[in-house]
Amino acid sequence: MDYDIKFSQVQSFNFHGFSDSDWAGCVDDMRSTSSYCFNFGFGVFSWSSKKQEVMAQSTTKAEYIAAVVVVNQTLWLRKLLTDLDIKQEVSTQVFEDNQATISIANDPVFHAAKDFCVADFKATQGLAGYQCKVPEEVVVDDLVYSGLNVAGNFSDIPKSAINAVFVDQLPGLNGLGLSMARLDLSLGGVIPMHSHPGGSEVLLVTQGSIIAGFISSNNIAYMKTLKKGDIMVFPKGLLHFQVKSGPVPALLWSSFSSSNPGQQVLSNALFSNNLASELIEKVTFLDELEVEKLKVLFGGSG
Repeated sequence: MDYDIKFSQVQSFNFHGFSDSDWAGCVDDMRSTSSYCFNFGFGVFSWSSKKQEVMAQSTTKAEYIAAVVVVNQTLWLRKLLTDLDIKQEVSTQVFEDNQATISIANDPVFHAAKDFCVADFKATQGLAGYQCKVPEEVVVDDLVYSGLNVAGNFSDIPKSAINAVFVDQLPGLNGLGLSMARLDLSLGGVIPMHSHPGGSEVLLVTQGSIIAGFISSNNIAYMKTLKKGDIMVFPKGLLHFQVKSGPVPALLWSSFSSSNPGQQVLSNALFSNNLASELIEKVTFLDELEVEKLKVLFGGSG
């Protein structure tokens, strides 16, 4: 099918912009897609459709992010046309169909109230996260968490404990794209091979030493012994691990690029499920006795 753009003679060289966005349209990371176009008369001369860099918590936020992009493009186009001696003498109209976005743009007081989006646990949670709590109902305790002064619950098998603070523990993290966790490893402790599908991680060692590493999508291992004061980056979605080394228990602090990065432990994913053992043997190339032993260890069935 052939498409073309027809430019007709016009009386005015004033251009117009149109802004739109979906909401959480990407099934992989729930990010929205901003779109815009500009026209002279009936001919479109500038357009874009691009996934947003942040995850919008509502349709309003997605539309507002898209509108900001359009305004930036509008300013650039006006300057370009001025350089071409087609100066825009009147304000450029940008059309937006989301009434809440228009209200935010027109009301600086309302806009200031959107500096943060405290999670409203009473409202229905959507694919893109929690809705915003009414600003008048936000209290300082929504933005404060006390509890990382102690370790999480130790597990006998990995000899480690994780005390995580995600959006479900601290509603003020909602929409900010960050969270953190405390990791304690006793002698012989390990954080098993796992991944965070929703965010990248920065790890800081404040006590003891560990061996840490991750495996890239090209199956290349990046591994190093980390001591007190060292940090290491673990890219989003890649399998990684931490193993205690040395005679002193280790204390680690992790920061994530998501308020809810999620976690999937490889061994649990393989052997804590209800898949038939015969199928697991085929996809892992392990023999029957090994699969049965690991299923018992990790509480799997089937």
